[in-house]
Amino acid sequence: SEQPGPGGEPITVPNEVVEVEVQPQNMWTAQVQASMPILAMPAYYGIANAKQAVELTEKSITFARNELIFSLTQAYYGAVASKRLIEVSAAQLETAREQERVAQAQFDVGEIPKVGYLRAAVQRASFEQSLVRAQNAYVSAKLAIAALIGVEEPFTVEAPAQAPEVPSGSVDALVRAGLEGRKDLAAQRDAVEIAERAVKAAYWQFAPVLAANGTYSWTNFGGFTGENSTWAVTISAVFTLFDFSRYADIEEARSQLRQSRAERENLARTVIREVKTALLELESARANLITAQEGARLATESAQLVRAQYEAGAATYLDVTDANSVEFAARVQVVTEELNTQVAALRLSRAIGKFGVERFP
Repeated sequence: SEQPGPGGEPITVPNEVVEVEVQPQNMWTAQVQASMPILAMPAYYGIANAKQAVELTEKSITFARNELIFSLTQAYYGAVASKRLIEVSAAQLETAREQERVAQAQFDVGEIPKVGYLRAAVQRASFEQSLVRAQNAYVSAKLAIAALIGVEEPFTVEAPAQAPEVPSGSVDALVRAGLEGRKDLAAQRDAVEIAERAVKAAYWQFAPVLAANGTYSWTNFGGFTGENSTWAVTISAVFTLFDFSRYADIEEARSQLRQSRAERENLARTVIREVKTALLELESARANLITAQEGARLATESAQLVRAQYEAGAATYLDVTDANSVEFAARVQVVTEELNTQVAALRLSRAIGKFGVERFP
């Protein structure tokens, strides 16, 4: 209530005593705190790097799987070539057996000396060995395929319906396609971008971290205010005055960036070299195949002519033996150059990033 003071001015005088519990001996308190960063640049760069690291890993996995498919395809074409060699060896062996039969008949009637018959037998045995070698090479190629695909049960290898597609274009166009399409090079570019962000994140460590904070408290007594709960919202900026390790983080990030850029440039040079080498190998294989096919045609025609002359008595069996050997070698060379051409086409496709699957599910 108000009472007159010594000077006549009114003063307030308490006329009632209220008991207020400041703090009980035993109390219960519950508190909930929440904090959310508003500006933390290193974390933002880290999130971006994490997302791009996923893409980098996917590209690396795709490249590795395509490399496995490439190895399997090479083994497949090797098996196809081995199967072709079996056919060539079997046909040549059949011809040699026929020649041996003719030579034996001529020897029996005294038309040729025994050495002629023996030469025919020796050549027949040689072609039998060639057939066994071709069969063993085919089995070995199938074992390599089985190891790559993990198949244990028996299987056969069939020739492809068509030859592998050959990339076309100038050297510059193929090199450009390789630089743009290779998954390993694309993954390395991602690594460079990640390293660049890591450098920026290292510098942003010196910036303050802004955060919004919220606090809610509850107690089982009201105190002076009479309220059992309180809340507060604050915004904080956290500075680090000195941390020498952050300078080390910057140098480490810059070193990693230099390494990533060097690896990218080295890989780009490797891609260029592989594209040019694969193109040269393909051109050489094509030229060799044309030469081998022409040589096989001439060798077959010559062998047929010599065998006809031999039956007419105008050629010796030595001529027949030589002609058969030349024909067999020429036909084997055709199979070999066909394989080289197919593999060279596959290598060029791989070099420019056009072989395999673009993206695995």
